[in-house]
Amino acid sequence: MPTLGKTMGQFIFPDSLTSLHRELDYFTKLGASNLEALRTATIYPAQLFNLESEIGSLSVGKSADIVLTKLNPFESLSNSLKSICTVISKGYPIIYTDCIFKGN
Repeated sequence: MPTLGKTMGQFIFPDSLTSLHRELDYFTKLGASNLEALRTATIYPAQLFNLESEIGSLSVGKSADIVLTKLNPFESLSNSLKSICTVISKGYPIIYTDCIFKGN
């Protein structure tokens, strides 16, 4: 079960988003589907630490950080991560007025 290195318990800032974007991009370049790449940052780490009842997916009662993009990540993960408009972390929204994160 591959997992990303910086996904558990961090407040999300643009620098960590850049790192996450690169890691997800590597997974897809190595042949993982967009869905599998997203799972390496969400449900797989939760399962690894036996926390899937608390984190790792969106569900009532679970704790989650959420990244909202203008584009569909299932169609183009790399492009969608370059169009991040809002991040909700620990219940606080960070709204980018013009999707300021552009990635590398």
